[in-house]
Amino acid sequence: MFAKRISFLAVAFLAAMSTSAQAQMVCGDRTVILKALNGKYQEMPNGMGLAGEKTLVELYTAKTGSWTILMTQPGGPSCIIATGQSWEQIPQPQKLTGL
Repeated sequence: MFAKRISFLAVAFLAAMSTSAQAQMVCGDRTVILKALNGKYQEMPNGMGLAGEKTLVELYTAKTGSWTILMTQPGGPSCIIATGQSWEQIPQPQKLTGL
């Protein structure tokens, strides 16, 4: 129950964020969307995770700073739920040892 509620809240947050991040939800065939993200925007996969048990959420970024969040349901469709500019990759912290 708690996990379902968190998943719902995460998807709701991402959907609400899409309005402020310049995207109307656009859905279509995953391969077509990925080809456009790579070809037109030079965006490549940067991260992914599951929302709930079955919804794949992915982040695509480009060296130019553009970014896209893509959500895919099992069997399709894939939907662009947010896009934006000025993405900056934060370096991963190094493990501290010997403390």
